[in-house]
Amino acid sequence: MLTPQELRETLDVFAKRPSPFSDFRRELQSTLLSAMHVVSYQPGEYLIRQGDAGEDLLVILEGTATGHVRQAVGTSTPIAEFSAGAVVGEISLLTKEPRTADVVASSPVRALSLPVVDFHRLADEHPELRVVLTYVLAERLGRSSYDGLSGKDIHGYRIHRTVGRGGMGIVYEGSSLATGETVALKMMNHALLYQPAAIKRFRREAEALRSFQHPSIARLYDHFAAYQTEFLVMEFCEGATLDQRMASHGPFPEALVRSIVGQLAETLYYVHQLGRTHNDLKPSNVIIGPSGRAKLLDFGLAKFGLRGGDDEATTVSQPIGPVGTLRYMAPEQFSNDPTDYHVDVYGLACVAYELLTGRPVVSASDVFGIIQEKRAFVLPRAAEIGAGITPEMYMFLARGLEVHPEKRIVDLSRTAEWARPIEWPVD
Repeated sequence: MLTPQELRETLDVFAKRPSPFSDFRRELQSTLLSAMHVVSYQPGEYLIRQGDAGEDLLVILEGTATGHVRQAVGTSTPIAEFSAGAVVGEISLLTKEPRTADVVASSPVRALSLPVVDFHRLADEHPELRVVLTYVLAERLGRSSYDGLSGKDIHGYRIHRTVGRGGMGIVYEGSSLATGETVALKMMNHALLYQPAAIKRFRREAEALRSFQHPSIARLYDHFAAYQTEFLVMEFCEGATLDQRMASHGPFPEALVRSIVGQLAETLYYVHQLGRTHNDLKPSNVIIGPSGRAKLLDFGLAKFGLRGGDDEATTVSQPIGPVGTLRYMAPEQFSNDPTDYHVDVYGLACVAYELLTGRPVVSASDVFGIIQEKRAFVLPRAAEIGAGITPEMYMFLARGLEVHPEKRIVDLSRTAEWARPIEWPVD
């Protein structure tokens, strides 16, 4: 236990050096610190060892340490640097799994240790302690190609590296231990563990994917709980997303855009026929594979019911922000009115416009500005959109970007006739 003098000194450290516990009220800080004791490490000593049981939580007061992950093949990969104020060992305490990495002192280290039994006792009395640590964990995982889960075997799959990170989760490249097949594992962000609406939304994505059998939608192989969160195991989609392609190339000719739009229209038509809407169509949710096929990703906002009768889906989305990505959301998605498949038509038109022009439909970054731009949007003349824009493409954009959904009349089955294998121009 800390002496009164050590307690005062440590509270002063928290006040001067930011740590996850700095925002706790002073009384809770004192309660937390009263259960901790000071530990010291010399350079080269292990603060924690990969594979060991999580016996304590450490808060570094002085010095620096380095985190390494030992891979299954025997290599060791550095993943993080820790200095004063850093928390170490939170993954094991929150997940009750063995330590996921080695943390070794790179200079003399002085730290506070909170035994696991005391952590759970205090967290039961003060739930905010667990909540704060879930945010620490969420910030730590998925920030680089390799993190604390790299090389770990989970539920019959081995995690290799991070390939994507978003608000809802982290996507890892992995493989099946039984077959060796490459898979994508999408892990729900730990920061959402105390948001029932987010958990429900993650599970609804699994439900939506389970109902699809389409070559342009990644197949769902598995859905399981581990590390105090949930994982979706899906088909691994190789290639680059549309936003990545645009970043390196810019506007594309209409012939190429027609092929992309046609494939996406065909996919959306299939989704709509099953009584679903994607609800978040944007360039980063479309990946183009080596075969020239577009894959529609991320059904985290998928809605069940095409005519606005899916009250459950609407409720699911409200506690965690707007339903979609602001720049690509249809105007009606900013209201509390029911929405239907017309939001996907609007999203598809936004994607087409951006592919043709190299710029999004709206340029504002704040919600109010985006809404105003969308409501006042007037489609430029064909010549201003790009060279050789056909009347057919212009009509698709004009109808797809209509402010009022009832006027957004686009036959996706007809638009799907544009679909061709996608061939990128040679730079």
